Amino acid sequence: MLLFSLACVVDEPLACGSGTHEKDGLCVADEGDTATDSAADADTDSDADTDADSDADSDTDADSDTDTDTDTDTPYTVCDDGVAPFTDIQDAVDAAADGDTISVCAGTYGAVELEDRELTLVGDGADVTTIFGGGSGALSVTGGEVEVSHFALRGTGDGSAGGAVTASEADDLYVHDVSITEAGGSVLILQMGGNAIWENIVMADNTLGESSSMAIIIGGPGGGSALVRHLSYTNNSAYTILYVNTIDAVVENSVFADSSYGMLGVSVQAYGGDHVVQNNVFHGVTPTMGGSTRLFYFDGANFRNNIVSESPASELYWATGASTSYNDSWGSNGSFSGTDNLGADPKFTDAAAGDFTLRAGYSPCIDAGDPSSDHDDADGSRNDMGAYGGPAGSW
Repeated sequence: MLLFSLACVVDEPLACGSGTHEKDGLCVADEGDTATDSAADADTDSDADTDADSDADSDTDADSDTDTDTDTDTPYTVCDDGVAPFTDIQDAVDAAADGDTISVCAGTYGAVELEDRELTLVGDGADVTTIFGGGSGALSVTGGEVEVSHFALRGTGDGSAGGAVTASEADDLYVHDVSITEAGGSVLILQMGGNAIWENIVMADNTLGESSSMAIIIGGPGGGSALVRHLSYTNNSAYTILYVNTIDAVVENSVFADSSYGMLGVSVQAYGGDHVVQNNVFHGVTPTMGGSTRLFYFDGANFRNNIVSESPASELYWATGASTSYNDSWGSNGSFSGTDNLGADPKFTDAAAGDFTLRAGYSPCIDAGDPSSDHDDADGSRNDMGAYGGPAGSW
């Protein structure tokens, strides 16, 4: 009986508490709680994933914001449509810090003045971006280090103001890839002292006053330097085309064509400066006044490797202390003294169409310039006379 009773006691199920059940004589947790725990763990993982995704989304948003910022206009962009930070170039100049670049959209803008600034001004192109200065000229630069490019520069140039550019004692001025057209007044480019480079400039269809006007003036009592290179000067009228004194100046690889002057075309006077006029073309440059006219006046200048054609004057040139060698004069009422000058038709490719390159195999001016190696053409051959010879002849 006793054994039977014990067996009966053992066979009775255990009285397990809530959330547990009997298994193999032990109380164990219900499987539902385990599932709940698993679900909780899953929720925790899901939350972590969600947080991670959220962080990732946040990063993505941040990246998106960064990308958007890089697409906006720079602080010194000027457009006349009101979209850019500035609509006026002068306002941008006044706001900019030295060393900044100001980019200018297509449009027409007012005159610009820079005094002791270090800035770069870049237009969208001389065919679409214009600075029009009215009577004061388009651009005035005093001191500083300034680069200006890809603009059309225009002004009426009332009085003695530059119809396009006035520069005074600039430490370092570089004006390039600009056009100066349909301007007036008494002078188009006026450089008074300082150091400047004028390169890749088109001057066309400008009419200046008959009396004492000068298209380009380079001089000033303070000394300095100037380089005029790759200038295309066509269909202009001025009393004097180019006047240079005092400043050390080089005028090279340029074309002066189909233009008129009063009594004196080009005046280059040393007065303490060192002047070189080399590898240029003067074609169809004629006086408008009667009496004694002169195409060139040289005082201490070095005039070499130039072609002067169909440019009659009562006197081709007058010179003192100057060197005039390796030039060609054709149809211009005179010849140059000096070494190895020519008096032959230069045989341009098509002068009527404005193409003043030399016809290969025909032009006597090919390999006829200064034989010194520092005047060689870009291909290493002897200097060709005219605007497309010499080291800077490729343009």
